[in-house]
Amino acid sequence: MGGKTARLPIPAISLEFQDPECLDVEKVWDYKERARIGEVLMPVHVYYDGEIYRLFDGFHRLTALRELGMNEVDAEITFGTRQDMDACFQEAQQSALKDLRQWAATHITNKGGHP
Repeated sequence: MGGKTARLPIPAISLEFQDPECLDVEKVWDYKERARIGEVLMPVHVYYDGEIYRLFDGFHRLTALRELGMNEVDAEITFGTRQDMDACFQEAQQSALKDLRQWAATHITNKGGHP
């Protein structure tokens, strides 16, 4: 990823990049429990265009901390626009799809003539 790490106020981070419907409540609960016992969670990743901090990665961690009443979060900051963030996301999706196809080609046997 890349960039500096800083402590940011949670309300200053825009959550526009991920729909709330995508939240896995069990994952949020797990992060909340881990934070409650004092575990330091991995920093979230934001893109900053000079005006807006946009959350790129760490939606579940940020939600958990916000629900626990925390006011700040450690964040890795990458300077870039929303378009830069979208391009990075698309690249990651394409890479994951390529990896999945390669795995499937080597691990799935062809039974009955169907892949």
